[in-house]
Amino acid sequence: MDWIEAGHFQLRHRCAICGNEPQIYPAKEGGYEVRCPCPGHTGFAREATWTERWKRGEAVPLIIANRIQKRRRER
Repeated sequence: MDWIEAGHFQLRHRCAICGNEPQIYPAKEGGYEVRCPCPGHTGFAREATWTERWKRGEAVPLIIANRIQKRRRER
């Protein structure tokens, strides 16, 4: 995995066990790997997008909620 792919993965995922943000580490065989900073934690959960949160009724920033509603009206 290169640095850009690792960065994208880091932004969109959280540790499935503790919820921490994954960290990027250099891999032994070259490139990079993404791991939880807590030893022994494996597996990641994808973080919900703002639209998914808005659809579930969770609180989202007002400017983002307005943009989601505007997009839905334009369809």
